[in-house]
Amino acid sequence: MTFDFIKFENWLKKRRLTAKTISIYKSQLNSLKRDMPQIFDIDSKDGFLSLHSLYTEYLNGSYLLDRVTIGSAINYFREVVPFINPTRWEKDTTTVDISIYYFDKKDYFIQSIALKDLADWLSLFSQILSKESLFKISNEYSFDSFIFYTEIEKFKRIIGKDNIDDVAVRIKYKDSQFIKHKAVIGQYLHYAGMQMGMSVSAINQHPMTKKIKSKNPKKIENQPASERYTELKPLTGKGAKQIQLGLTQAPSQDYALLMTDISTILNISLASAYDIIDYINHNDYYTKFAGIGRHYTVLRSYYSIADTNAFLIKRHSHGKEGEKGSFFSKVNYNHKGYKYWCGRKECLEILGIQKTSFYKINGYIKTHLCYTNHQAERLYYKPEVKHLKRVLDNVKSINKNSFLKRFIIEITAL
Repeated sequence: MTFDFIKFENWLKKRRLTAKTISIYKSQLNSLKRDMPQIFDIDSKDGFLSLHSLYTEYLNGSYLLDRVTIGSAINYFREVVPFINPTRWEKDTTTVDISIYYFDKKDYFIQSIALKDLADWLSLFSQILSKESLFKISNEYSFDSFIFYTEIEKFKRIIGKDNIDDVAVRIKYKDSQFIKHKAVIGQYLHYAGMQMGMSVSAINQHPMTKKIKSKNPKKIENQPASERYTELKPLTGKGAKQIQLGLTQAPSQDYALLMTDISTILNISLASAYDIIDYINHNDYYTKFAGIGRHYTVLRSYYSIADTNAFLIKRHSHGKEGEKGSFFSKVNYNHKGYKYWCGRKECLEILGIQKTSFYKINGYIKTHLCYTNHQAERLYYKPEVKHLKRVLDNVKSINKNSFLKRFIIEITAL
């Protein structure tokens, strides 16, 4: 697409921009044509989307990352940067676009780098937080990573601590032409998109545009939970749910869970998750079994995957494990997920008995039936409860006056 300022000026007038604004835009465009002529040489829709994505990414401004979110950021930049292809749009391919800082209550400048090198630099930083050896770090990258490592050692001396796994890194885009002239470039891209036959809606719905606007590493909420943890084993009648380290975490990592993750894993509300974690971490009865450890970074708190797994196991019961009769042969204990579990109210409805009757057999239930009690109330395995209902109906038909006693006798014999 050959840029025609006269047509662009007329288009701006139709958008009812003032003569003063148009004059400012004209001056800025002349500056851009001199310093970044490549942006006015768009030869395809792909080229336009590349430039539009670069502009959108620069508008994100800066990111603040810790040892958990940095893995997601590395993946993000490895996907985004090749698409936006910054070397195509920048006159000087050696331009340093980004300033890198350590953040520990305030910023400590480390180095300036080019956008094309950002993912590798973040990977290096992640390895340092994971305490990889200097030899491995220094030989893995084509650039001089030893200088970066030296700056980190200087930073440790400044803040007075050797362990820096709780600090964060800030990456900040410099005041490039894209930032200085963002208003006129935004108008130009709108105009160029129309010339390419691309509506604003089509541009905004493009996967890369959506990713840069809403899935960037600016907020941890943008990070998929699978990048912090994934499911190792589902909850079944035979065993507790278990999780493992997420897709972007360092192998040495354990503290990677947010409280929202705890809420999802335990299938409870966020408020209940806070209450339960606070209770088990401060109550002797629970703590002697399994508390869930917490580790702080300068940005937020993270919780232990190993401790969460231990807690899930401790609070899951499937009768007298190892004894004959701890599982009922007619019950399928392999169903996966919380939908196969129910609270006391639904359990009573299935069994068709009153609360007082339930309490009378509660001791038997606690020692013989599946349940999990990491929630506000104990959950029972529905396929097993339904099996007991069938047994209970049979016992009730034999002797209605003593069905609870007969039920216990009958069920114990199964």
